[in-house]
Amino acid sequence: MIDQEILDNAPEGSTHIDEDGTYFKRTYGQAYCWVNKSTWMTANKSRAMRSLADIKRIIDLEGVASLAKNNVASEQLLEEQE
Repeated sequence: MIDQEILDNAPEGSTHIDEDGTYFKRTYGQAYCWVNKSTWMTANKSRAMRSLADIKRIIDLEGVASLAKNNVASEQLLEEQE
């Protein structure tokens, strides 16, 4: 799943996703996992997870980098035409 799909498919309240694509939410030191696409259950094991906030930031930064790259390309074209 690409980063944008991870965010688009995230259930409300989720804060993390693990390597298997399971969503989690962490509140007050407790972790819950999204089960059967319908309910939050207490998570018993700690897993390697990615923060959804970090994923969103990466997507935002990729967009900024893409815009900057396009601006540089446009400026180079204008300079070549002069």
